[in-house]
Amino acid sequence: WTFNIRVDVEGNIPLVPTQATKAMTNGPVQQWHIVVPRVSLPSGTILNASMVEERVSDVPPGGATLKSLEEAIGLRITSAVSPGIALTTRNVARAPTIMKGETITLSAEGDGFSIETPGRAEEDGYEGDILAVRNIKSGIVITGRVARAGLVLVR
Repeated sequence: WTFNIRVDVEGNIPLVPTQATKAMTNGPVQQWHIVVPRVSLPSGTILNASMVEERVSDVPPGGATLKSLEEAIGLRITSAVSPGIALTTRNVARAPTIMKGETITLSAEGDGFSIETPGRAEEDGYEGDILAVRNIKSGIVITGRVARAGLVLVR
């Protein structure tokens, strides 16, 4: 529990700012885990373990607050965040499987054959999405389905 006490005093007695104090309880003190950035993170950053840390808080986090490193690693920051500010689902999103500008493998498969060539993603895409990709060798833009990270299947 946190108690703030305000005292109004008349006269010229200097007022001392009140400080929050913890009330003694007979039960255990509850603590919650939150995830905070170690450094300033600009929008678009993909989170990795060196950028964030878990901290213990005695203030209950909201339901949107990220509570573990495992939950945060690999997510993309959607708006800039300062160090020490709790990360929430409002400032992170699932990172795309393939990101615009990424070099990928284009693969065409059929009965008894498989052809692969390097390509470049023209847009972000998630697994299963139809994505515009540029064949690096020919320069032609084609579409294909994102199979997994780094692989787009064309028909």
